[in-house]
Amino acid sequence: AAVRQTVSAIRYAAEELRADRDFMLNVVRANGSALLMAAEELRADREVVLAALQQFWPAIAYAAEELRADREVVLAAVQHEESALMYASEELRADRDFMLAVVRENGSALLYAADALRADREVVLAAMHQFWPAIVYAAEELRADREIVLAAVLQEEGALMYAAEELRGDRDFMLAILHGKGLLLEHARQLQPRSEHFCWPECGRPGQRFGRLRRSCVQTAYACWPPCRSS
Repeated sequence: AAVRQTVSAIRYAAEELRADRDFMLNVVRANGSALLMAAEELRADREVVLAALQQFWPAIAYAAEELRADREVVLAAVQHEESALMYASEELRADRDFMLAVVRENGSALLYAADALRADREVVLAAMHQFWPAIVYAAEELRADREIVLAAVLQEEGALMYAAEELRGDRDFMLAILHGKGLLLEHARQLQPRSEHFCWPECGRPGQRFGRLRRSCVQTAYACWPPCRSS
C-alpha cells in the first residue's frame, strides 16, 4: 500500500528487493515513477521500463541510455506527451523515418527533431499539416519557402508572422494569400504595387485602409492597398 502512495517507500527498501524483477515490475505498474529507485539492470529492462511508462510517461528519464534510443520505448512515452522526446537519444531524434512518423501524429514534436530534420521540407510540411504552429520550429530557410508558409497560413493567417521578411514583402505571394484568406493588412507591409493601386474584394469603401480584413464580408465591396486616389 505504501508503494502505491509514494516512491519514498522504495528508497528505503533493501538493494536485493529493488533488484528483484518481479517485485519491481509490480511496483512500477502501480507507480511508474518508482523506476527511479529500481536497480540499474532493471532500468535497462524493456518490459520493466515499458510498464513504468504506461503508468507514468516521465519515467523515460530514468530509463537506461540504450532504451532511450529504442523506438518502442520512446513511442510509448511520446504517445502520452510529445515532450518526452527531449529524453530520446540524439540518434533517434535524427532518424528521419522515426521523426516523420511522430510529427504526422503530433506536429509539435518537430521542436525536438534534429536540426537537419527541421530543415527537411517533407518533415516540416507533415508537422504543419497536423499542427500549424510547428512553423516556428522550422529552419529559417524554410520560413522563406512559399509552400511551407502557405501550408501554415491556410490553417491560420496568424502564421504569417513567422514567415521570412522577404516573403512577407513579396507582392505576388501576399496578393495570392490575401485574395484567398482575407489576411491582416499589417503583414503586407512594404508591398510596392506595379500599378498606381490595386484592389481586392472586401468590406468597406474604396480608398479606406483596414486594420483587419474580415472573411465574412469577402466580395461585398472593395478595399484598396494603397488607398485608391479619389477622383
